[in-house]
Amino acid sequence: MKYKLTKKDGKTHGGMKWGVGVTHTIRRKGNVLCSGEVIHNYDDPYLAILMNPIQGNFNEATMLLWEGDDHGTQVATDGTKNGCKRFTTLSQIPLPDFPLEKRVEVAIHLALQLYPDKAFRKWAMDWLDGKDRTAESAAWYASFAAWYASSAGLGEGILLETIYAVMEGL
Repeated sequence: MKYKLTKKDGKTHGGMKWGVGVTHTIRRKGNVLCSGEVIHNYDDPYLAILMNPIQGNFNEATMLLWEGDDHGTQVATDGTKNGCKRFTTLSQIPLPDFPLEKRVEVAIHLALQLYPDKAFRKWAMDWLDGKDRTAESAAWYASFAAWYASSAGLGEGILLETIYAVMEGL
């Protein structure tokens, strides 16, 4: 099963309209993500929500989550999202409960695996222990952590493993 996010009207940024049983096919040559050459989807609903702010950037209060099928046409992935040539939305499903605090925790755990900076590590441990959860420091470091983890080419397996570890309370 694959997953797709859309605006509340079922449309994506490119204007494609999705709904139950709707199939779109891309015939354009090329396999480049974030282009009109592929249809984006995710391997996991939590991953879709986690990556939404830097990928789809749909309004979280109104966005829709769809289960779908890529018909085995996946041609690209970056470990966070996939690109395929044909996709069918099968059903709209509820967004899983994935509070912002848990998303920040995931980003911090990922960055701790990759980023050696001592000041960051101290802040991260203080945040995780509840010692420093000021909005200013959390916003800055969480944005940096998510950027660093994604730019470091973190493998999808580690990303999903970390999401589920955080959601289960480590």
